[in-house]
Amino acid sequence: MSMRPRFTHLLLSGAFTALLVSGCADAPPISADVEGDLAATAVARACESRSCDAQTIYVHSRLFSNETEPSEEVEMPEETRMAIEEQLGDVEFVDQRQANALFGEDFLVDGGKGVLISVGPVEDLASDVVGVEIGVVTARDGGHGELFQFQWTGDEWNPATSDDTGIPSRFWVS
Repeated sequence: MSMRPRFTHLLLSGAFTALLVSGCADAPPISADVEGDLAATAVARACESRSCDAQTIYVHSRLFSNETEPSEEVEMPEETRMAIEEQLGDVEFVDQRQANALFGEDFLVDGGKGVLISVGPVEDLASDVVGVEIGVVTARDGGHGELFQFQWTGDEWNPATSDDTGIPSRFWVS
């Protein structure tokens, strides 16, 4: 029996294994600019599903998710603010006091003319998957939130779904 077929098989197996391993490489550290871009893309995805187009868009000026304690909230980085403005255009950043004032007697955001968006921090979900939780509120007790996922391709972060990553997404409704 010749050693050539077995050697060729080992070489091909080794090359295939190397290809698989390189395709699943851990993502590099995420810069503030990339975090901003991920957050802005997640906000745009949330607005697509919740129709923010005809409304004034208000964005909380602090990063927090549905599970964040008030003491854990942090000021939204400038890179994230700039990326959201670039992605959505005219938005107004509001603090908690201003956000509360948006709800009138009708319990709607800005009398039904606005949408209030909360942005969570970028969360590591796996070595090559991150998520950003976005909340979209149109009325007191009228909000929806979702964890939007992104998967590292080896070159860039691409929007992904639970079907793509195998990681269950999180949703909330108020």
